[in-house]
Amino acid sequence: MKLIDFDLFENFNKVFVSIVEHHDLSLVISWFNENKNFLKKGNSNLEFEINYCKFLSLIEKGDINEAIKFSHINLSPYGNKENYQENDNGNHLANLKRLMGMGGLLVFRSMESNEKASEPMTFSSNLMINSPQFHEYQKLLSDERWESLSRCFIENFTKLYGISKNYPIFIYLSAGLSSLKTKSCYYNNENTIFRDENLPIPNVHNHNATVLTDEKYRGPNYYYKLLNKINNCPVCSPELYKLSRNLPYAQLITSIFNNPFILPNGNIYPFDKLLNPSDKHLSEKNTLLRMGRVKDPLTKETFSIDGCTRVFPA
Repeated sequence: MKLIDFDLFENFNKVFVSIVEHHDLSLVISWFNENKNFLKKGNSNLEFEINYCKFLSLIEKGDINEAIKFSHINLSPYGNKENYQENDNGNHLANLKRLMGMGGLLVFRSMESNEKASEPMTFSSNLMINSPQFHEYQKLLSDERWESLSRCFIENFTKLYGISKNYPIFIYLSAGLSSLKTKSCYYNNENTIFRDENLPIPNVHNHNATVLTDEKYRGPNYYYKLLNKINNCPVCSPELYKLSRNLPYAQLITSIFNNPFILPNGNIYPFDKLLNPSDKHLSEKNTLLRMGRVKDPLTKETFSIDGCTRVFPA
């Protein structure tokens, strides 16, 4: 607890819970008054959200006259663009739209009160109460207003104290995935901790030789199996691949070959590796080189040296 501002987060939690669960405005009003100067400079819309919730609460209680007086004093000024800063046009338009809906709510709410009082209603009033618009206005009294206020409070609170709105684990994951992500990473269904053990793992070795030249089978995992290795890349796992889609690639200088050449089948190797035979395949490579051809170490295909093209790293 000594390493974090516990009191700060405790106060945040109290205000947040009072809004979402208790529908109480006293704590958020107190917090707003304490930080009013900063919030005003930052184009905060929290005061409008508080007054809007207060107005709807009065409507919900049936205090129509009190709600009208309250809106005239505390909400009407938000319809005037001159009461906003020059760069706060977004809040003005959003608030104006909500203010326009308040009048209709008052009309429909008064009709509903007459209906409960068992007073005789005109045909037009009865038609309006049963209209879809009436039910739309009723939605204004749902918990959405409290959720909107809580979101506005969170935005202002994090902005005031410079707190990131992203969870730390997302930041750490982003940094880690970016350091591992390469252009060879792909969505690998086999590399998952949630795989059903009862389902068989497909075996790429069952494919015939013609499959080797089919690009749709030439993903990184195919070559892992040709080399009898397991692809344990976390970025290739289905769970983390989705999180890494919008992240930048790692700047891995060591992944760039010296003098890379691309074969007609799309595979890239250092040209020295294609020309210099190993002891194991010395005679075979010498024979191919005398014929002006090279062999792909993985697919075992042979190509003319003239068909190899020098490539440059992206």
